Amino acid sequence: MKLADSHVKRPPARAVTPDAEPAIVQTARDQLRRSLYPGLRHVGCRFAHGRLHLSGRLRSYFEKQLAQETVAHLPGVIEIINEIDVWYPEPLTRSQQGSNGLQTTGSLRNACSRLG
Repeated sequence: MKLADSHVKRPPARAVTPDAEPAIVQTARDQLRRSLYPGLRHVGCRFAHGRLHLSGRLRSYFEKQLAQETVAHLPGVIEIINEIDVWYPEPLTRSQQGSNGLQTTGSLRNACSRLG
């Protein structure tokens, strides 16, 4: 499920030279990797002409917004284009769950069925 991409504009900043763009991307990635939310550690970043593009897949709109807010303060970023998809995993079927409701692999399921 995906809603329209989010775009956040900030007041104009000083122009960023092309040689500074990799440093902005690295700073954005570092900020996201330090997050307490594991999903944010895998968000993709690219930067061009003052626009920081975020991409990837997260499990909630809260995490999508949090990723955006995490990098919103970076110098040189005029606009954030949040292209992160929110993905809701399909629930497990009964055949994918063990008797205790936990997911089991085929080999584990077979070993458990032999025990009892």
